[in-house]
Amino acid sequence: MKSITPLERVKDELHGLGVELIAAPGAYRFRYTNQGRGSPYLPESTDDLGEALALGRELAQRRPAVLPPLGPTGRRKTRKGAMFKHNLMIAGRRRKARKD
Repeated sequence: MKSITPLERVKDELHGLGVELIAAPGAYRFRYTNQGRGSPYLPESTDDLGEALALGRELAQRRPAVLPPLGPTGRRKTRKGAMFKHNLMIAGRRRKARKD
């Protein structure tokens, strides 16, 4: 049975609060989880795990609001797509009629 390290416990707790903890050599850095992998690190960092937990909790409290996307995020229905779908359906009917 694998035991959970203190670093993993702290990471799990902060992830539940919306803060990602990154253990870099000699320092612990932070990033908000809702901003994706390419988001920049926050300027706060520390070299002690206990301080990292306290700082991560503080960062979670002053976390910025999540803004909704600026435009539509789903697939768009286009006229070209509708025509393509229609033509596929007609071609399928013709192939079926040729087999009979």
